[in-house]
Amino acid sequence: MYTEKEFRTQLRMLYYYYQDPSEQLIKRSGLSHPTVRKFLRRQRLRPYNLDILIGEVIKMNEEALARRRSLLERGKQVVRLESELIKKEHMKKERCIE
Repeated sequence: MYTEKEFRTQLRMLYYYYQDPSEQLIKRSGLSHPTVRKFLRRQRLRPYNLDILIGEVIKMNEEALARRRSLLERGKQVVRLESELIKKEHMKKERCIE
């Protein structure tokens, strides 16, 4: 089972990556608005609902992290390609000058 600290960390990440996580959790979990809101307010829930919601929060955080990693890699690739183009252009200019 999760400790309070782990639970808070997951919720903090959820709010960091998603503007309105409650709507996403409602859609993904199939649970009601009141149940999801109780979860986000850290009120008592039935264990099976708690398990469903914690599982969805973890999945959402993993997906958000994967998107960020992908964007970071794509950004690095763009910078790498840009620097290669600049080098090639610089080499062409040097050849033209000679």
